[in-house]
Amino acid sequence: MKKIFLFTIFLIAIFLRLFQISKNPPSLYWEEVALGYDAYSLLKTGQDHRGNPWPVVYISSYMDYKPPFYVYATIPSVAIFGLNEFGVRFPSALFGTLTVLVIYFLTKELFRVYLKSSILNLTSLMASFLLAISPWHLQFSRAAFEANLALFLITLGCWLFLLAFRKKYYLFLAVIPFGLSFYAYHAARVFTPLLLFGLLIFFFKRLWRIKWVSLTALLLGLMFVLPLLCSLSDKEIGQRFQETSAFTDLEPIIKSNLEIQKDGNTRLAKIIHHRFLEYGKIFLTNYFSHFNGNYLFLSGDSNPRHSTQEFGILYHFEIFTLILGIILVLKLRDRRLYFLLSWLVISLVPGAITKATPHALRTIFALPPFIIISSIGLVQLLKLFSRRKFLLLTFYFLLFTDFLLYLHFYYSHYPKIYSSYWQYGYKQAINFLKSNEDKYEAIYLTNNYGRAYMYYLFYSQLNPKITQELIISEGQEKMSDIKQLGKIFIGQVPTYGHKILWIASPGEKQNGKLLTTIDDLNNNRVFEIWETY
Repeated sequence: MKKIFLFTIFLIAIFLRLFQISKNPPSLYWEEVALGYDAYSLLKTGQDHRGNPWPVVYISSYMDYKPPFYVYATIPSVAIFGLNEFGVRFPSALFGTLTVLVIYFLTKELFRVYLKSSILNLTSLMASFLLAISPWHLQFSRAAFEANLALFLITLGCWLFLLAFRKKYYLFLAVIPFGLSFYAYHAARVFTPLLLFGLLIFFFKRLWRIKWVSLTALLLGLMFVLPLLCSLSDKEIGQRFQETSAFTDLEPIIKSNLEIQKDGNTRLAKIIHHRFLEYGKIFLTNYFSHFNGNYLFLSGDSNPRHSTQEFGILYHFEIFTLILGIILVLKLRDRRLYFLLSWLVISLVPGAITKATPHALRTIFALPPFIIISSIGLVQLLKLFSRRKFLLLTFYFLLFTDFLLYLHFYYSHYPKIYSSYWQYGYKQAINFLKSNEDKYEAIYLTNNYGRAYMYYLFYSQLNPKITQELIISEGQEKMSDIKQLGKIFIGQVPTYGHKILWIASPGEKQNGKLLTTIDDLNNNRVFEIWETY
């Protein structure tokens, strides 16, 4: 029976992640087109779009040096489905669905010796079900987010690690997903070492019993991350941290110096007002912002690409299941379960050390402990209500209503209201350009919405070999935004041509013949297409 339930949950997870995935989110955002076109470029030429052959540590992309694993995972999808929305997003949906399965087995392994068989199966199924319908997980499984791939790898690694205490060779298998996570997402380079340190602390005695296996696995792990370790001094590795770090802000240093001066520059003043204390306040403020009830249960992440804005990253009923689940986990008093809580604590660190908090994407690694703890509480609530049919039916009704409410917001409101945040209109603009480019001597493509050149490459499916030659011949291989691709001028007025096509943002072009306009799904004008002679 449990296999039937698990298979049903798996089908639900597939459906929720694939249904209208090409239409909602309503368009591909900047990162998605970059991941897709680089996968296409590697598939066709063995080089990324800037001409770098099979990158290992990072992929140049917009000169923001992304970890490359999602691009590699996208190559088979693009080869099968083509360079389109589905081809780019399918890997995320696939790994999101697989995570729903893995969390079932992870939950079962965590509680194997603490719960009766029937309760263990129910708790594991509930964890899988809650992840299958999770607003947090669905948001990132339906678009090409590298974090979603990293989450799968880390969850898989934890499950294989726990299996190693029954069959020690699983420890070697655990090394693979843990190692690959370093090449999947920036935040994993912070979180995975902390998580591995936590595993070492909580399971040191057990690891020591199989010390030769443990040491061999450690060496294998070091081999996995050796290319990254050898590149730590490269400026490209640190660039992303510099861009997003909360500790690159000079304001705490200025504030610290002013306070020290006010207190007479004494040694005590230098201790009390030390800059590290100011940065510590920033860290703690950022860290605890992730426990904000509005963020968790009401409106979610303030970035519309990370949340529907009308619904939290967790369901409303999880307020009760999480509290009850934490109480029950603490009562069990075992290192496996304390590790689960430490996982939750550690997972918020990548968000705490960066700007724009609370941040649902950088703290996505908190999802497994949240879900598992919530499933424990949910099963306990169902047990409490089992003899009170009215309460049980009421709870089921509230749960189902919560789920339907989220789906209504996601499919009815979200794509219309927030289509502009997904750069809606680029596809329509580039399709018009491609249909008419032979009629014009030069073409202007606005860059007011950012990264326009990549949308041209993606939707025109320009031969990557030609792309590489154009970028290198114009000396643009180190430019974050490409300014020209043949007769396509991006964000700059064409330097030649009598008959010119202008794809402009509203108000950007004031003369010539207006050919057509493009609106987003909320009826806001995003492009005006003109021609001049």
